[in-house]
Amino acid sequence: MIATTPDPESASIRGDDARSLERLMSALPEEQREVLVLREIEDLDYRAIATVTNVPIGTVMSRLARARAALKARWLRQAEGELRGVR
Repeated sequence: MIATTPDPESASIRGDDARSLERLMSALPEEQREVLVLREIEDLDYRAIATVTNVPIGTVMSRLARARAALKARWLRQAEGELRGVR
């Protein structure tokens, strides 16, 4: 029989990742965090985000690109630091 629920270790890892993502996102500038949440969590398209935030669509695109790049860089730095701690 195959379990349909995650094992405790997997659940713990997912929880750790979720907390890390939340912490890293909270460190982003408000303008970047806002568009990232609206796009990736609320699933709004660029035009809707531009309307909600009252900025041009090009600004939405640049803020989103910067937010994604910053989040990725911070996530990778954190992962690198965790790997150094394992050695």
